[in-house]
Amino acid sequence: MATTSTSGQRFCDICNNRHITTYAICWCPECDENYCEKCKSHHDVAKATKKHEMISIENALKIPKGVQDIKISCTEHDERFVYFCREHEQPCCIKCLNDRHTGCRNLISVETVIHDVKHSPSFVDLESTLSDLQSNISSIIKDRTANLQELAKQKINCAENIRIFRASLNSYLDTLENDLTTKLQVTYKSKELEIQNSLADLELRKARVCEMQEHVNLLRHNASDFQIFMSIPEYTKYAHSYETELQGLCENELFNWTNITLNTTNIHSIKEHLTSFGTISVKRKVSNTLMKSQKIRQAQLTGAISARRKFDTMQFEEKYRLHIPDAENQHEILDCSILQNNDFLFSDWGNKCLYKFCSGKICRIDLSFAPIQFVIIDKESIAVTTENNIHILDLESLKILKTFLPGNDFNLNLDQLYSKTTTTL
Repeated sequence: MATTSTSGQRFCDICNNRHITTYAICWCPECDENYCEKCKSHHDVAKATKKHEMISIENALKIPKGVQDIKISCTEHDERFVYFCREHEQPCCIKCLNDRHTGCRNLISVETVIHDVKHSPSFVDLESTLSDLQSNISSIIKDRTANLQELAKQKINCAENIRIFRASLNSYLDTLENDLTTKLQVTYKSKELEIQNSLADLELRKARVCEMQEHVNLLRHNASDFQIFMSIPEYTKYAHSYETELQGLCENELFNWTNITLNTTNIHSIKEHLTSFGTISVKRKVSNTLMKSQKIRQAQLTGAISARRKFDTMQFEEKYRLHIPDAENQHEILDCSILQNNDFLFSDWGNKCLYKFCSGKICRIDLSFAPIQFVIIDKESIAVTTENNIHILDLESLKILKTFLPGNDFNLNLDQLYSKTTTTL
């Protein structure tokens, strides 16, 4: 864990472990440790770390505080995170996996989830959201400023028309002139204050988005991939919140154009019907400012799949309906797949069996263990997991060809598993 002095400077973690106080000059995101000049030289030539990209302490300290607190190692078990649990939306080390995630099925390696995270759809969309927010606010400010300038011109024009109209009247109309001029001033001040308040609010929003943009730029250049990955949801939440608020203000017509015009009274009927010089009316028209929204970005990013896509946002269409007959115990179907011959296969943990659907018929395959998940190796064999082992099962003879004990075998991918099976049987 990084040690920091009262001045904010960081100490070398390696020297600190040896009870030596040395200021650090760089930080390694991969190791999550700070190094002095001497320790950095060892780090740069070590076989396991020489390819790590170092970041200067100055740049590391620029990372937002909340992101700096994100560590690659578990604070509870002091072990490096190796998996990310989609069900709990949190990383976990091996001990966390055994303690709290034994029943979780959606576990992905940390290396997989952070791979190329700076170019992931979620991070790119975050940057686009902030950029669009900045662009939208700037466009609205420009539009509001132009409206305010036009209002000032319209005020001058209306005032001039009032004076021209007043010149054709006698002193009897002085009071009415003053009354209408006051109404004009009140109306103008009201709308001026309304737009100024709107501009003040927009400047504040712009400052917030600018700050978020600076943070995101700092993340791109200085934060580790893991820190970026863990920060994306929080920044995205605020960015989308700001975007929704801004879109809502536009939809509520708060940025519609405001105009002031003067409607004069017929001079020939003034003596008989004069009660005022006229009326001050306010006309509003829809702003010409085009808002960039998330929906537009999503249309532009067709085909890009979000790294955090939720189950309840998916749309399904029924293709087949299969019925599994009742058994002695309640069904607990934990996995299913389509075999290479287009047969359907289901694993039933509760009844210790597999169900195979072929040409409308169902075949029950009883097992000596409770199956959890399975992977299709080829058209004749599958790998079935239990709570403790992985069994290679021949679908034709229904015999167990090989059993892998707990250990590194659980981390095998399909190609490795197939190769290991064919070479050891």
